[in-house]
Amino acid sequence: MNRTSIRALLVEDNPGDAQLIRTYLRDAGGTDGFEVDLTHVDRLSQALRLLEDDQTDVLLLDLALPDSTGSATLEEVRRKNQDLPVVVLTGQSNTRVALRAVEQGAEDYLVKGHLDGDRLLRAIRYAIVRSEHRRTERALMMYQKELQVAWKIQHSLYPDASPLLAGCHVAGASYPAETVGGDYYDYIPMRDEQFGVVIGDASGHGIGPAMLMAEARATLRTLAQTYRGVDEIVTIANRILIEGMLDNHFITLILVRLDPHRQTLEYASAGHPPGYVFDAAGHVVIELDSTNMPIGILPDEQFSSSGPVQLERGQIVLLLTDGVLEAGRPGRKPFGPDRVKAVVREHRRLSPSLIVDALYRRILEYCHPNLPHDDMTMIVIKIDHDEAGLPMQAAAAEAADT
Repeated sequence: MNRTSIRALLVEDNPGDAQLIRTYLRDAGGTDGFEVDLTHVDRLSQALRLLEDDQTDVLLLDLALPDSTGSATLEEVRRKNQDLPVVVLTGQSNTRVALRAVEQGAEDYLVKGHLDGDRLLRAIRYAIVRSEHRRTERALMMYQKELQVAWKIQHSLYPDASPLLAGCHVAGASYPAETVGGDYYDYIPMRDEQFGVVIGDASGHGIGPAMLMAEARATLRTLAQTYRGVDEIVTIANRILIEGMLDNHFITLILVRLDPHRQTLEYASAGHPPGYVFDAAGHVVIELDSTNMPIGILPDEQFSSSGPVQLERGQIVLLLTDGVLEAGRPGRKPFGPDRVKAVVREHRRLSPSLIVDALYRRILEYCHPNLPHDDMTMIVIKIDHDEAGLPMQAAAAEAADT
């Protein structure tokens, strides 16, 4: 769903209140990164018929309607659509009913006498985020006792394929140390024809971290359609995710926004290991360091971003999780950043997917006869690699020889 144009259904029998809400949304629309396309009906029965088409992103619901009142109104909506974000509208004398509706599954409530455009937009935005957060959590909780099913869910969160971007090529892979891992990566369409690449690591191993990363994925994808700044996206994601995180749990991640046309990147890193930008000769020219703490430490943390980083033809961007750096076996030092850089330099002329594969195989050789003890995730971005690198047939042959 395109969050820059949100389809809202208003169920309100008072024409004056309905017109006021329409005016608020019209005047405030676009100031916060998205427009609201409002449809108005004055009966619950009309709303239920419209919901059958599944063309509504959020419902603004008065609980005192001619054909339904009180909590029964929300119950009818939930029978029709369990996951639809709902914001309850109430008069000052009915706040108790509204609070009960929130307990029954509404995302928020607003008092009509205290409305303005900013409050309406904020309530709509967070209702959608909370609804997706809750839906992901509910779907994953169903499978806590079945690790194999959870494994399938975790792998369904990974991208089906690398994105096709002008001016660069991208590939990534994640290798869990257990049936379900805490690492995660994703490719996210963003506003203004830009593209997001994210890689993260939830503390711990097993189903708990995997569920947390699934929630992070849904949250980041939602926010990326509303907000442009990577610092703002990570800041708000932290506020949302920390509410459901257990003590001593946290997430490190780096979110990169790529501008394929200008060949620039901008990133925000939440306590994540540094990424690297290699030049065409395979030397590191930029380290993508983190100046922020991980997600889940402080709810009011303001995350910063790097500012635009100019990329050039032939350069390679590598993002990874700490499992890559810390891989090893007893009696040997960790694989470490120097070996990582050496592998990329050695295989720099290959495609991104073959660089990822070469790095993974080199780590397995280094750990042999043991297996890596931590999840490992890698993303490689190569600028203009079809022109600057080898033809695919030659690249595949070179990879087979390494």
